[in-house]
Amino acid sequence: MSVLRDSAELSLHLCSRRWGSLVPIFIMDQKEKVFRYSLEEIPSVAEKLLEQYGEQRVWLLDAPMGAGKTTLIKEVCHQLGVVGDVLSPTFAIVNVYPRFDGEDVYHMDCYRLESEADARRIGADEYLESGAWCFVEWPAVLGNMLPEEALWLRIDVIEEGRRRELSVLEGDVEPFYMQEE
Repeated sequence: MSVLRDSAELSLHLCSRRWGSLVPIFIMDQKEKVFRYSLEEIPSVAEKLLEQYGEQRVWLLDAPMGAGKTTLIKEVCHQLGVVGDVLSPTFAIVNVYPRFDGEDVYHMDCYRLESEADARRIGADEYLESGAWCFVEWPAVLGNMLPEEALWLRIDVIEEGRRRELSVLEGDVEPFYMQEE
């Protein structure tokens, strides 16, 4: 695992969906690190992320279907001391995992939510504001509930699916991957 390049080299890689089309965005003060890894290297990636960004309790994972969001979250939860299995919350929408110290970890998959109102109905705002660890897949639907201090992780599948590119984004970030319509 290695940091590949700085934000200036990635300015064309970052995009935002606005008004139904893709438009490039670049935020000058944005700090960014990019990691390329295989699925076998996920434990090292999780360890490095926790080491560098462990003070941020809300992590938003923006990636296409099958990119490895849940796989990364499983490993991060394992390293945080979650007791028991970490499963995809695709159908439950929210899974709550206990840690060895009794603290809960929240894992949301917002793919099936259609609006910010749906997210509020399931209590997403309470999970996000709880101060506990909270991992969110498909965060775009959360809209105005997205915390400013959240850590954005964007995962792209590269090299014909053999490797992943994870961008750690900070600052004013907008979701890139949206649910299929």
